[in-house]
Amino acid sequence: MNIPYVFPEHQISPVPVRRCGRSGLYLPTLSLALRRCHNAWGHAGLLLRYALEAGVTHVDVSPPFGGPAAVDELKAALHTVRSRREEVTVSLQVGLGTLGMLQGFGSRQRVLSTLDTVLRRTDLDFVDILYAHRFDPFTPMEETAAALSSAISQGKALYAGLSGFSPAALRRFLPLLEDQGTPVTVCSLDCSLLNRWSSVNTFGLLEQNGVGCLITNPLAGGDLAIALPERPRDQQAQECITEARYQLTRLAAARRQTLPQLALSWALNDTQVTSILVDFSSWEELHDYCAAAGNTQFTLEELNAVDIACGSIFE
Repeated sequence: MNIPYVFPEHQISPVPVRRCGRSGLYLPTLSLALRRCHNAWGHAGLLLRYALEAGVTHVDVSPPFGGPAAVDELKAALHTVRSRREEVTVSLQVGLGTLGMLQGFGSRQRVLSTLDTVLRRTDLDFVDILYAHRFDPFTPMEETAAALSSAISQGKALYAGLSGFSPAALRRFLPLLEDQGTPVTVCSLDCSLLNRWSSVNTFGLLEQNGVGCLITNPLAGGDLAIALPERPRDQQAQECITEARYQLTRLAAARRQTLPQLALSWALNDTQVTSILVDFSSWEELHDYCAAAGNTQFTLEELNAVDIACGSIFE
């Protein structure tokens, strides 16, 4: 179903941009995960146009874990902004789980064939950022690095990225692409108020190597959304999350924010973070997210209060 494009009366200021590591690439502090738009794809195209009007010009088109048919759905959404391609930074993850891949997902054959499939089925000539998603322990790192470098030399990608790599894997992988003249520009990490492992163990490594950082799960899989999703948990975990949400919601209210806004503002408070990946289902939700992206300053007292509120999660 295609929904007529009617831009809302109340506009918002474009989100800020940040430099991606030491590269010449700049990304908006909010990026759109197009694959998470579960509504009708005509609606996803509308949301994409709203995003561009708000300055959210980085779009991740990695297909959902569901096979090649999902790529056709992405094509329908991207078609609505085809005339504005020069304004959009398009990123794609290839690797574990993408297009159903489980074995040899880091091989040259898998990386390049997946890229070709997505480009062909979305009518894109190239992607701006090509991520290798997850470290493949059964494929030599040199092979995966060479595949990313080949994609760039062929003009099918402009920048190399890594997604979901551990610090140990990053230390081994970063020099490989550096030696090939196609250094890693950005790494995507799972990080949130409730999951700070990446910020503790990886941010410093990225900064030392001049690599940008994209946060992919700032709302902790919905645990920091307005409504807590129902999922199986043991009683202790449920109690810890419920208490953390209660305390964080109070802190958010003191900042005149919602809980999701607090979570996004906190993630962007660290200047090492280039951008955070979000999805939204309405103009109003995008408006709230953009407001959070423009309110990333915390006092020391607020940061301490946030840490205390999340304390039981890390015990």
